[in-house]
Amino acid sequence: ISVSRLMLDNIPHIKAYRMNIGDKLASYAINCGADDVDGTVGHEEIMHEAGSKTSLNTSSEQLARMVTSSGAIPVKRNSSYSQFEIINLPEENASHVLPVITVEVP
Repeated sequence: ISVSRLMLDNIPHIKAYRMNIGDKLASYAINCGADDVDGTVGHEEIMHEAGSKTSLNTSSEQLARMVTSSGAIPVKRNSSYSQFEIINLPEENASHVLPVITVEVP
């Protein structure tokens, strides 16, 4: 993807197709020059018939968090790349309540 971004400067968008490469590699590909991951996919057969294990139930919020965790800004677009909308995610609570075990001392 990095070489494609450098050599194919006449191609405006390079997609990291999650159904082919999975979520982890798609997340990495964003850092290597991909500027698009396919969005929520309701139905896909070809890649899954070939053995893809990528979930078809990934929500738009999960995708946005994947993009954010890669250091990019999640943006929703239409199929012709002519309309864009930045996705603002709700802040996650950084602290989590953990269970505590107490031991009684006699």
